[in-house]
Amino acid sequence: TNSIREGFRLEGFDNMPESLKSHATAPEGCISKLAKTSKRFQLQRLRAKDFLHFWIDFADLEAEDFYSLNSELLSPLEYSECLLFDAVQKLAGLCSDALKVPVPQMWIGSSLGLACEGAVLPQRQKALE
Repeated sequence: TNSIREGFRLEGFDNMPESLKSHATAPEGCISKLAKTSKRFQLQRLRAKDFLHFWIDFADLEAEDFYSLNSELLSPLEYSECLLFDAVQKLAGLCSDALKVPVPQMWIGSSLGLACEGAVLPQRQKALE
């Protein structure tokens, strides 16, 4: 798994983009449990640069006229940039807060979840708020 290389790994991915579905498939004819295990193992082997690429992949979303300057929706690329900016900002805040804790906390786990709306592109005005 990627734990050895980078110290963390991807455990799951809800609503995968089509580009990731082709990577995380089991060989044809696998029984259900083996297919699930194979898919999970393939996700765990992805490096951060790869699974973050899939996390911000909104090529499946199509919006009419999103390249226009007057478009009401963000383009897939703009949405990806917003997500990465917000994720880095939130992670930096989390690290800063963790450093302020005077004593290590036993209750703090080591899991982190990244989530975003992936079904539709957001409206440009709401993204600016």
